[in-house]
Amino acid sequence: MRTVKERDFDDSVITRYLLGELPPQETERLDQLGFTDEDFVLRLQLIENDLVDAYARGDLQSPLLERFTSVYLSSPKRRDKVKFAQALFKVVPAMQPKRAGWQSLFAIPTFGWQTALAMATLLLLFTTSWLALENRRLRAERNALAVARPPVQEKQPPEDRLPSIVAFNLLPPTRGVAGLQTLAVPPDTDFVSVQAELETGQYPSYRAELRSLPRKELVWKSASVKRHGITIPAATLQPGTYVLEVFGATAGGTEELLGSYPFRVTQL
Repeated sequence: MRTVKERDFDDSVITRYLLGELPPQETERLDQLGFTDEDFVLRLQLIENDLVDAYARGDLQSPLLERFTSVYLSSPKRRDKVKFAQALFKVVPAMQPKRAGWQSLFAIPTFGWQTALAMATLLLLFTTSWLALENRRLRAERNALAVARPPVQEKQPPEDRLPSIVAFNLLPPTRGVAGLQTLAVPPDTDFVSVQAELETGQYPSYRAELRSLPRKELVWKSASVKRHGITIPAATLQPGTYVLEVFGATAGGTEELLGSYPFRVTQL
């Protein structure tokens, strides 16, 4: 039994893909391979070149010929590629010497090979450049699809006004959702200053991590500070439920979790 990878690289399947004959689900799967699998991209280019050459030589027969003219040639870029192949096949036969009678069966051409070699070199350069451009384009599209969601940009206050800060005092957590503290953030707030009430002693420095609930995904984390007052960019606090985890750094350099403070954020 052939593997999925082998089936993806089958010549007949890729030919049908180029001519738009595959079902939508199979077409979408090969589209994705075109962004993620360089081996598939190379195989696709080779089969496409063979298909174009066959058309330029006049070797395509029905119904493949009809599908090629109606589907493949509908793209201006592909039409340009076919025109180049047709022009090349017109030039190459013209470079061969014409001999009459039986001599043409045994005679070795004595002229034109230099021109043929030059044309072959030009074709190789063109193909190499085209493949390099195609690979660069495919990599760019693949990277664009793989780009993660950009990080939240901290809102900076205009230079002509002082930053707007809202203070918030976090109490030790209580049981139940009804016990969640609610922080209402005005629309023009730049920063939220959070003061956590700790039940433990003093530490040389503190650090905090803000996580969204219920998944506890990391949203923001602070740098090391000398006190347990934390200033959070307001743009980070979208409406929802969060937990602020406060850590204390010991004299030995290790960190201890001092408390977790769940709270709810709303906007005025």
